[in-house]
Amino acid sequence: MRSKQEKQLNNVDTIIGSGTTIKGDLESEASIRVDGTVSGTVACQGDVEIGQEGKIEAEVKGRNVIVAGTVKGNVTSQDMLKVESSGKLHGDASMSTLVIDEGGQFDGRSSMGQQESNESSNKKNDNQNKKKDKQNKKEQAS
Repeated sequence: MRSKQEKQLNNVDTIIGSGTTIKGDLESEASIRVDGTVSGTVACQGDVEIGQEGKIEAEVKGRNVIVAGTVKGNVTSQDMLKVESSGKLHGDASMSTLVIDEGGQFDGRSSMGQQESNESSNKKNDNQNKKKDKQNKKEQAS
């Protein structure tokens, strides 16, 4: 038997219809399907599916993210990111598994494997750059 939380994550409990436009952030503890337009972050503990007519202009976060429409923004998927043949992703992506169907478009950078937030990744890079700067200054002083 599945737990209540598993059922909730696997069930699409929110559908943004093709005639709907949302301006603002969206959060869901279950799965969500977007057939309309969302201008704002979509953060979901379950799956996020963007239908062929769907458009998202902002960051998308979910367990699995399926793009059949258009996303202009970064995508973070805990498990799988799939860009279907009609899908267009313009932004960076972080995921464990990446699938791009023939005809699908992906314009950005991808990061696979262990998930690391952009913030901690940026801090790590900043620290590495500071260390290099110190080393360079020491070498120049000698």
